[in-house]
This record gives sequence, structure tokens and C-alpha cells, in this order.
Amino acid sequence: MESHQQQKDLVREQFTRTAQVFADYALSSRVAEAEQIARMVRENDSDRAVDLACGPGTQELLFTNTTLFIAGEKI
Repeated sequence: MESHQQQKDLVREQFTRTAQVFADYALSSRVAEAEQIARMVRENDSDRAVDLACGPGTQELLFTNTTLFIAGEKI
């Protein structure tokens, strides 16, 4: 019989593996979307932006070098 701590460790390990797979997929599949949005927006280095329901932060990564400030909020 596994101890409570062993069970917690197993759950944490599985969650971490699952989260990493999702993050890798989301970043790779959403890059094209983020680039398309970036082409539609004419941001500059004095702009501030917010990405609501940001997921893994694909938009934030794209805009970090072209805006004054960007924040992502998971809702």
C-alpha cells in the first residue's frame, strides 16, 4: 500500500508531464495565430497591452519586444 506522500508525488509527476505536453502543443500550434494577430496590430514601443484568457502566454511572448508593457491574465 502506498503512503499518502507517495500518492501525492505520483499525482504531481503525472500532472507535470501532462501540463508539459499541453504547453508544448499550445505554444507550437498557437504561434501561427499569434503571428497573424501581430500582423493585424500595429503596436509600438510606447503601447501597453493585455491578453485575457492568455493560456500559455503565446501572445505575451510575441509582444514583449515590441510594446512597453504586456500582461496576461488567465480567467
